[in-house]
Amino acid sequence: MRRPGVSVGALVSAVAFLAAVAGGCSSANDVSTSVPQQLDDAWTAPTVDDRPGVVELLGQPFAFKVTFEEVDGTVVRFESWVYPELSTRVDFIDGEALWTIEIDTVPDDTFFPGWYDPLSFTVAMPRDDVVDVVTAASPAGVEPEAIPLDDAGPEFAGATMLVGDQIILGFADDQLVYVETLPLSPEGTP
Repeated sequence: MRRPGVSVGALVSAVAFLAAVAGGCSSANDVSTSVPQQLDDAWTAPTVDDRPGVVELLGQPFAFKVTFEEVDGTVVRFESWVYPELSTRVDFIDGEALWTIEIDTVPDDTFFPGWYDPLSFTVAMPRDDVVDVVTAASPAGVEPEAIPLDDAGPEFAGATMLVGDQIILGFADDQLVYVETLPLSPEGTP
């Protein structure tokens, strides 16, 4: 099954394919027979978890968002990590860094919840485990408060939101599907 995101190995395969085409193949058959194999190799290449290297290089993010979404029958982890002192956001799919994006500067008085670790949250993590992680990480020991979303409409049946110390978490059928930390700014949330 294909996983979103392209690893360095897959990118090298794609570049090698383009170089072969640009360098000229002896016939159209050479291109048509090599494309499917190289694309299959690119789609099935193992992904690399770049997050530990980003943490080593840049430190823990000051704020982040993590969502777990089903794509082609597989749960995929999407993440955005914010580094305001570098005016940078790093986006990941299943741990693999996709790109960095320049973000606007934030006011000096912005207070970031850097005490949470995005790697502490895993796919289908049960609510009780999430509450334990969030409460332990909060400097004030704040236990998140549950807000049922059943009254928000049929698409939210069985969904719950937890609100804690500068963090919100979403659950579907008591399993984690969304995490976002919220900076506090004198001008509103950046």
